[in-house]
Amino acid sequence: MGYIYLEEQNYNECLSIYQRYIDLARTKSDQENEHIGYHQLAMVYREMGHFQKALLYIDQEMQIIKKYFPNDALKFSVNNYEQGYVRLKLGNLEEAESYMQESLDFALTTEDFILWDLVHLYYVFILQKPKVNNYF
Repeated sequence: MGYIYLEEQNYNECLSIYQRYIDLARTKSDQENEHIGYHQLAMVYREMGHFQKALLYIDQEMQIIKKYFPNDALKFSVNNYEQGYVRLKLGNLEEAESYMQESLDFALTTEDFILWDLVHLYYVFILQKPKVNNYF
């Protein structure tokens, strides 16, 4: 339902769903779903244009990943992608590029070929575009 509310820009309902999702995960000591909930909240705040708040939640997700999933390259890749994307929206190109590169590095250690392509395409065509344009 959260994705539907997000698409409809019904942000209050969307935020409520993901907050309840996190609360339920916490009551069950379910770190897998707790980190997913934080990621989803960050995504909603990003879509709302509340980039600093999005960073708070994506950072909370990263803390869970580091503590409970320290060897899960896919989780690190996805989190770093969102970190980079939010920083790009804030206009912090150097930080965004650093996070995107880290996302790509983690992605390449997984067998998720779709993730490889997504991160690589984003990195090359969005973050590197200003640099490429400066050569012409």
